[in-house]
Amino acid sequence: MQTKARLRRELLRQRRQMPLAEKQRMECAITQKLLHMDRFVEAQTVFVYYSTDEEISTRDILTACWEQGKTVCLPKCLPGHRMAAREVRALHDLTEQTYGIPEPGAHCVAIPPEQLDLCIVPALACDRAGYRLGYGGGFYDRFLLRTRGTTVALCAAKRLFDRLPVEEFDIPCQCIITENEVWNL
Repeated sequence: MQTKARLRRELLRQRRQMPLAEKQRMECAITQKLLHMDRFVEAQTVFVYYSTDEEISTRDILTACWEQGKTVCLPKCLPGHRMAAREVRALHDLTEQTYGIPEPGAHCVAIPPEQLDLCIVPALACDRAGYRLGYGGGFYDRFLLRTRGTTVALCAAKRLFDRLPVEEFDIPCQCIITENEVWNL
C-alpha cells in the first residue's frame, strides 16, 4: 500500500487536473445528496469547511444552512495543530486566513464541539470504512475526537478506495457522500 504522503501527492495532482465541467457536475450531485439527508435536515448546528477552488465546494451548503436558519460554524486553526468551531453568520465574517483559507474572524463566537449536530469535513480520498485522507496536519482528527455530531466526508467517487493507509490517531467518518451514493457507516 502506498504511503499517505505519496498517495496525497498523487491525489492532489489528479484533483487539479479534473475538468471544470466534470467537477461542477460532481459537486452539484454531492451537495444535493447532502441537503436531502435526514441528518442534514434535522441538524440545527452545522460545522462545515470553507472550500478552496480545488475542493468539493461548500458554497451552496453554507447558503442552504443560512437560509434554513441553522447555526453555521467554520473551522478556526489554532496553535498546536488544533481547531475550533466558530459561528459564522455570513461570508463577511471570514476575515482571517490560515494556509490561504478564509477563516472566522476574532469576533466570531466559539461553539463547543459537543454542541455540533453535523460536521462536514473535506477529504482528498476516503475508504469504505469511513477513513479519510486529508492534508496531513491532523487538525480534523483531533477536532472530531471532541464532537458527538454526525461526521460526513465529501468525496469524489473516483477517490473512494476499498482501503486507505490508516494510523492509530485517524478518526473515521460516519457517512461518506460521493456524486453516486451515500455511505452510512
